[in-house]
Amino acid sequence: LCVVVMPRPRVRFLVGTQGPGSERRSFHCSAFREQQLAIDAAKARVYMETRTGVDVPLDVPLLEALQDGVMLCKLANAVQPGVISDFVTDPKPPQALENVNNFLMAVPRMGVEATPFEASELVNRGRHTDAVAQRVVHVVLSLMEQSGLRTSWVQGHAIPLDEVTTIYQEGIGDPGAKVLANSLKGNTLVHELYIWRDSLTGVGAKALTEVLIRDECIRVLDLYMNNIGDEGAECMGDLLKASTALMTLGLYGNGIGNAGVASLGEGLKGNRGLQSLILSHNTFTAHGCRVLCASLRANKTLTSLNLMGNKIEDEGVRALGELLRSQAAGGVPSPLTHLILSGCGITDEGSRILAQILKEFPSSLCVLDLAANKARVCVAPAVYFFCYLDDQMTLDGA
Repeated sequence: LCVVVMPRPRVRFLVGTQGPGSERRSFHCSAFREQQLAIDAAKARVYMETRTGVDVPLDVPLLEALQDGVMLCKLANAVQPGVISDFVTDPKPPQALENVNNFLMAVPRMGVEATPFEASELVNRGRHTDAVAQRVVHVVLSLMEQSGLRTSWVQGHAIPLDEVTTIYQEGIGDPGAKVLANSLKGNTLVHELYIWRDSLTGVGAKALTEVLIRDECIRVLDLYMNNIGDEGAECMGDLLKASTALMTLGLYGNGIGNAGVASLGEGLKGNRGLQSLILSHNTFTAHGCRVLCASLRANKTLTSLNLMGNKIEDEGVRALGELLRSQAAGGVPSPLTHLILSGCGITDEGSRILAQILKEFPSSLCVLDLAANKARVCVAPAVYFFCYLDDQMTLDGA
């Protein structure tokens, strides 16, 4: 696959390849890292609000909300009263730097060894990057783990929802999901719901769906690393049929097969709100991908589709190509801007199919991730390869 590099970035291809005699590298999907950081930041935000009783502003990035050091100092004193004897509540930049330094000096005294960010990185807005955000969030989450904050779902107590806008839960299982669902009845405040690594099955998914199907507030539902399977996916399909509020549905690692994907597809046919669907690391194949793509042909809102780690192979890619072609048939580009296909068993044939579609039909794609597949790029063997294409998405030799 030869690429003509043009001056104006339009589409980014991420391709993992293997050169002669070299070992395949382990690639990390940038889109997944961004998703992971967003979820970790939400978890840190909820922890700080829960521990201090003070809201962290939602209308600014997390680093900006923390850069004066006031919330961090309040958090430290909430975890260990008096660990910071004095801090400035309305600081100017030099005082903000002192606040953050006081927090960093207090962190080891609270039992957390690592302090992997510098005060100047947080106080200086010009130095705010994803890497800095990861380090700041890491410290906050380390404090959470060290302080042993746990909710009491297993004892049957409901979380108070009078001030919470984001809920993050781990280890609640199906019984906890039922309690959480009851707490969400009549919800007017919670916008994001993250239920991670909980051994949630179809039973818990059904309990949540029965409440969320009438909810008009929740925008994000993420069930990362549960086990809802095809039964739970059917419930999620029912949710998609009814919901106009839900914008992101995360189902990473849930044992969803072809039947489950078909149920999700049925829900997407008439859905007019979902923008991001994360189906990475499930168990469906090219058949499930084809059924999903057939359902998406009439969809005009889904902009991000993550199929990472599902063995859809070249046949699944062919179905995706047909989807892009059909959506662009009327001269209007497909709404998809992010298509994540890393680790899907795609070969050169699948890469050529996508390249040809992008060459012939208008598309809104900004990111196309083909990392950790079987495809090879002759110009850069055994590397993590990026190429940028212009507005016409010109490909040569595809």
